[in-house]
Order: sequence, then C-alpha cells, then structure tokens
Amino acid sequence: MVRWCFLQWESWSSSRCSSVSGAIKSLATVGLIERLPSPGSRREHYRLRDDAWATLFTSQNTVIQAMLQAAVAGIAATDEGDPARQRLAQMHAFYEFLLGELPALLHRWHQQAR
Repeated sequence: MVRWCFLQWESWSSSRCSSVSGAIKSLATVGLIERLPSPGSRREHYRLRDDAWATLFTSQNTVIQAMLQAAVAGIAATDEGDPARQRLAQMHAFYEFLLGELPALLHRWHQQAR
C-alpha cells in the first residue's frame, strides 16, 4: 500500500518548513520518496516508493564502495603492526562481505515479497 504525504508549505512556520524540507530532500536523495505531479495545486505531493526499503539497500552499494576505498587507503597509510591497520582490515573485510551478500539478500527479499 502506498501512503501519501501532502505538505502545505504556506501553513508551516519557517523553522518547521526548513526541517521538513531537509527531511524530504534526504528521503528523495536516497530514493525512499518521489515527488508526484500536482497540476494546479499549491502543495508539494510526495509518496513512498514501491519497494522503498530494497531500493534503499541497493543504493547503499555506493556508500559501501566508498567505505571499502577508505579502508584500502587507511590500510596503505598504516604500518603492519599498527592496531589501526588491523581495525581497518576488519572494516574492509566486513564491507566486502556485505557488498557480496546484498544482491542475494535482495533477491531473496523479492522472492519472499511476491
């Protein structure tokens, strides 16, 4: 079921409007909501995307890749016996594992959600 969120900007205080605007921007950026056309309306119309949560995890691949790259750079910048290097290696292993598991996890989710 799709839930609709209708926001009437002119009825909100400026601070509340700013908070809502920031939240909407964040949710739209990660792909959880989408703006709907509303010809003739003075309101902004948004809806939660179908399959929003799986979409969110799919978009996390870029974040995971960035974390992997940060771990690789950190490992290269630290000495062999440094505890920070060991933590970075563990971080790298975790994100590599997660990146490898996400496609199968999402596939199982789509199979179960049918």
